Amino acid sequence: MRRMKRYVALILSLLLLISVESVWASEPESSGMYHISDACINTIRTASDYAVEAIKVDGFDGDYYPGAVRFNVTCPDVKAGEEYVIFVVEGAGPLSASNIVYVNQQKAVRDGSLTFSNVYPSKLEEQQYSVYVTGADKDASSPLATFFYHLVQQFALRLKLFGVDTSGVSVTLFRNDDYIDAAFETNSSSFFFPRLDSGSQYGVYVQKSDYVPFYSGFALDADTELIVPMVVPGDLNGTPESNGDPMGISDLQALYEYLSQRTSVANNPIFAANADYFHQVCNYNGDDAVNILDYQAMYEAITNANLY
Repeated sequence: MRRMKRYVALILSLLLLISVESVWASEPESSGMYHISDACINTIRTASDYAVEAIKVDGFDGDYYPGAVRFNVTCPDVKAGEEYVIFVVEGAGPLSASNIVYVNQQKAVRDGSLTFSNVYPSKLEEQQYSVYVTGADKDASSPLATFFYHLVQQFALRLKLFGVDTSGVSVTLFRNDDYIDAAFETNSSSFFFPRLDSGSQYGVYVQKSDYVPFYSGFALDADTELIVPMVVPGDLNGTPESNGDPMGISDLQALYEYLSQRTSVANNPIFAANADYFHQVCNYNGDDAVNILDYQAMYEAITNANLY
């Protein structure tokens, strides 16, 4: 029994060692906050408002919060009815008009503490930042808290859609095969990720109901624009027919010419850089092989629906 207990204790020790090791990293994969001086900075989150879990990173003091850009600040010893102003400034101070990256004002409803929610500095670079709160008997003689920010080089990614607008389109972004949360902007024809960390392998998966889904993998080492074709199965030329239907007799002719090797995918600039996607568009019957059976299935669909 004693030997069994020793074995159990050894296994638990190994599991604890493994769990501790798992929160350490040799270097951060993404930008983040670290060396936060006071617990008044709390509820640390990403740009898309997801909570961030702290990790340990070699060479960085204190906890490291990868992807962190938003947080709350809880100010103690406030007086009910008084107005308080929070400032986040670059460097160790002092507070001045030239170094402010965030400012907000709030009234305390009760004595005790006051929480400024969703503090989101306008810019974060490789340096120290200081948090000040002024009002009533509080002044800017010393910061309430400080933190440091580590900036991994970042680039922009634009996904420019061909064939559809962004309505009903969903985009999933992966980094090193893991889903990542990344803030994006959108207009009628593109999705724009303004700040993605470099040095990683990315993948993007784009979907819309009734359309062939699109996937592409790439390394992000510069600002990048990716053309994303989105067409329905069988729409080989990527353009609507004269009657407005997305697929018709001209697509059937295009498939015939492709199967008979009279044309190649490179002849169509829409699909020239996306041969795998072109293969999916041609694979009309969904059996993963592009051959005469797809031609037959397309022919039957076109004639049955009078798409000619």
